[in-house]
Amino acid sequence: MLIAGIIYRRVIVQTFGVLAIVTATLVVTQLLDRAELLIGGGRFALVLLYFAAMITPSIIVVLAPVALLVGVARAFRMLNEDRELTIAQANGVSPGGLAAPIAIVTAALACIVLIFSLVIEPYASRTSQSILNATTVSALNNATRLRSSTRLDNNMILWIGEKLPDRQFGKIVVFDNSDQQVQRVIFAERGHLVESPSGNLMALRQGEIQSKHVNDDTASRVEFTSYALMLPMPGGATDQVRPRQESTMALLGRCGADCLEADRRTIWRELHRRFSDWIQVFACGAIAAYFFVGAATTVSNLRQNFALALVIAILVRGMGFVALSGGNPSSWRAGLAYGAPLVAAFLFGALALSNNKIPATRNMAVWLWRHVRKRPV
Repeated sequence: MLIAGIIYRRVIVQTFGVLAIVTATLVVTQLLDRAELLIGGGRFALVLLYFAAMITPSIIVVLAPVALLVGVARAFRMLNEDRELTIAQANGVSPGGLAAPIAIVTAALACIVLIFSLVIEPYASRTSQSILNATTVSALNNATRLRSSTRLDNNMILWIGEKLPDRQFGKIVVFDNSDQQVQRVIFAERGHLVESPSGNLMALRQGEIQSKHVNDDTASRVEFTSYALMLPMPGGATDQVRPRQESTMALLGRCGADCLEADRRTIWRELHRRFSDWIQVFACGAIAAYFFVGAATTVSNLRQNFALALVIAILVRGMGFVALSGGNPSSWRAGLAYGAPLVAAFLFGALALSNNKIPATRNMAVWLWRHVRKRPV
């Protein structure tokens, strides 16, 4: 049908347009947040673009469901303004015929999210972390050459006076405010970087630590012959090689009997996240079809229903985040991560295809819209 082709094209353009704009905005924000370190590490334009590409998949996985909802809403608003939906309904086009393009786009986007979650995102996360690790080392080398301070994060500044043979550094000063109650200044005659699974360590020798307690202004001084300082990784990543950075097959292989209980919980939480993210796309697609296909009569209906659809979509998405945010990934948590989007997808999808309406939803949408509009600015 002609109307199906029009809906199909507009939903695709609006959905992927919203996804591209918001993703680009967040990527630029991430680059600006790390600009000082990346530039200080001597990263060139191609490396910056490569880093931007590597942080994009994780953003797409999170934004895709809501982008689909917003894209469908914008597409149907445009179709309503052009009176194309009114003509289609007058010619007897069924709700299923109007919802079919949404279903096709939803299935395609869900497959993209599944591939990103299982394959592309872990690789991209590992690669972006490797770029940041290399940037830290480059920033230290530049600081040594320029005899200037290097801000590793908001709480730590490193100054290196000279570069010694065998990858050694000399005359090292560290300003550490990671503990909000204690301000520390570390002096060391020499030190060198040590790569470990937990990140970059700086092994310091022959120095002292001067500390000042903020609450009572007391000070202390401790001398040391050797001291290991954990350097904060860019972006705050100081954990071990995280399950988010491991491939899906590697995570499945680590869930054996010899795996520690704490590691098993973290691994299963990550696996549940990867295998449930794509279902969120189906949930948002079904919610969009329910609220916009059957309610495509007036612009006011679209606005009211968009407010309620967005609330329901955020609620379903939030259930998944809460279920996998922490604690023991028990069966009920895993059931909530999969069950909430599945129930939403089947419920709203069936109602959209049958053109049935839950009576309370119209009243809720009208009340929510009026309540928001009456709030003082």
